[in-house]
Amino acid sequence: AVALDADACAADFLARSPSSRAAAFATRPGEPLPGLHALRAAMRDALGHVEAHPDDVLADWVLYAVVPEEVELWQGSGSRAHQRVVYRRVGNGWSQDLVWP
Repeated sequence: AVALDADACAADFLARSPSSRAAAFATRPGEPLPGLHALRAAMRDALGHVEAHPDDVLADWVLYAVVPEEVELWQGSGSRAHQRVVYRRVGNGWSQDLVWP
């Protein structure tokens, strides 16, 4: 994955719903939560912040682009004779191979 520039990160953050942005401002993933009352209060305060400052962007919001080298897709079959296709990056394009399931 490749981290995108600050403008792309900001655009991604601002395209999210107010509730989603509030959750990003309010929460501290992995830290102990004393109770649901603390979560509800933090969300209420953060939503108020988002409504008052709709253009604020969380400073550490990062948007990543995944750059795959290979993608594999399966199409299931009731007879169990599934179709399996593998796409591999070749230069600026992709190769496509049908492989055994």
